[in-house]
Amino acid sequence: MPTSVGLIARSRLVRGAILALSLVTFSYVVLAAISLSTSATYEQTFDGMGIPATATTASTLPADFRVDALSTSTAQVRTVGTFSAALSTVARAGGAALSSSASNGIYNFGAGTVALGGSDRAVGFLSSGSATFSGNLYAQLANNTGGGLSGLQISYNVEKYRMGSNAAGFRIQLFYSTDGSTWTSAGSNFLTSFAADANNNGFATAPGATVAVTNTLSASIANGTNFYLAWNYSVVSGTTTTNAQALAIDDVAILGIAGNSPTNPAGTGSGQSEHRTGRQLDTADGRRHTGHQSRQHRSGGYGGSHFHWRLGHTTVS
Repeated sequence: MPTSVGLIARSRLVRGAILALSLVTFSYVVLAAISLSTSATYEQTFDGMGIPATATTASTLPADFRVDALSTSTAQVRTVGTFSAALSTVARAGGAALSSSASNGIYNFGAGTVALGGSDRAVGFLSSGSATFSGNLYAQLANNTGGGLSGLQISYNVEKYRMGSNAAGFRIQLFYSTDGSTWTSAGSNFLTSFAADANNNGFATAPGATVAVTNTLSASIANGTNFYLAWNYSVVSGTTTTNAQALAIDDVAILGIAGNSPTNPAGTGSGQSEHRTGRQLDTADGRRHTGHQSRQHRSGGYGGSHFHWRLGHTTVS
């Protein structure tokens, strides 16, 4: 018969094993995401998806990125889905000279002069009148820094792979979430809009336009928690999604900002513009510029008015 001392020792051993297993499980949940840092910028070029063999060969997204195409009804324009229900693969591929009759859906786009593009890849979307009313690229992040974060410094490029004559134009808007299902708009500093084009042609050299976005997202992220980003592709206004532009996201860079409060809650601070010569004529504010691309940098957070939208089944603030 076991002694009382032996039973106590065994009980302590079992409790210790359960505690250790719980810690391992918790660590796995937090670590199963892009680990944020305040000193080393996370960078994702999507080049690892490679060049597919055909236009309908599936591609696998980088770890902790997912995509969806909301296609039930036009009520889903400008709507963000959920990270948990999204996919880890991309069904289509494209590059230069994307057809005016190209299928709607989620694309592994490639830059260059050939139909499937070269080694420089990007994740994008194309709407039609019957499907892909919204497309979303999601990223799951984790704060394992050991302290709270007051926000993120985020950079990415929005690339245009096909023109579109839809009068409303198309755009990419960044959203964020603490649970991957309830989303808040990151505001106008993370909105990239394109005005309508004269036709629905592709580009001989793709992408035909590139807009660089760099700004600070103010959001409190507690240590040991996950955080989510979503780039939403959709028509700028209304519910007509025919004659769509094909847009993509590329060259994502994310750096954590240490602290327990926003770096600039009022959104004030100095700003400066940088102008680059080149072919790109569309800017993140949706305006046209002749012969140059304009990019706005603001120090100490982002400004703009707080606004509240109700879009489809998702409410964003």
